[in-house]
Amino acid sequence: MYSWPSTTLCWRCGRSLPSSRNPTLSSFELFQNLCEGYSPADSEVKSISDVHLQTTKEVSAYDAEIRRLQITLEKLYRDRDRLRTYANHYGALLSPVRRLPYDILLQIFKDVCTDEYKIHPPRTCLRLGLVCKRWHEITLDSPSLWSTIFIPLRPLPRLTPRRDALQKIVQIQ
Repeated sequence: MYSWPSTTLCWRCGRSLPSSRNPTLSSFELFQNLCEGYSPADSEVKSISDVHLQTTKEVSAYDAEIRRLQITLEKLYRDRDRLRTYANHYGALLSPVRRLPYDILLQIFKDVCTDEYKIHPPRTCLRLGLVCKRWHEITLDSPSLWSTIFIPLRPLPRLTPRRDALQKIVQIQ
C-alpha cells in the first residue's frame, strides 16, 4: 500500500495540509489499470468510491489553501514594495547632492543650461526646477538661468537652396 507524503505549509510551525490519503493502489497500479481497461469487482467499488470522494475533498482543500496563500503572497508583495519605497526615500535623504551648497548647485545649473551641452536650455531649467523645492527656489532666484531665450529654427525648404549657395560663396572667399 502506498501513502502520500503530507504537504508542509509553514516551515516555522510545521503546519501541513491534512491528508488521509492512503489509496489501495499505487500510482503505477492505478495507471496500469486505467490503461488496460480494468473494471473493478463489485467488492472494490465501495472502497474506490470512498477514495475518489476523499481525494476530491482533498483537492478542494488544496484549492482553498492555494487561494488563501495567493492572497497572503499578494499582501507580502505589496508590503515589501511599500517597505522598499520607504527605504529608498530614506536612502535619498543620504544622497551627497543634498549636502551641496547653494553656490555650487547654481554653478552646476548654469553649466547644464548652456548651449555647450546641446540640451535645450529652457526645458533643462524648467526640469531642474521640478526636482525638489530647493532646486525650484535656486532656479527661480537665479535670473542668469533665464537670461536667454531659445528659439529653435528649423530650415525652411524654400530657403535651403539660397542658404547653401551663400555657404558656397563664403567658402570660396
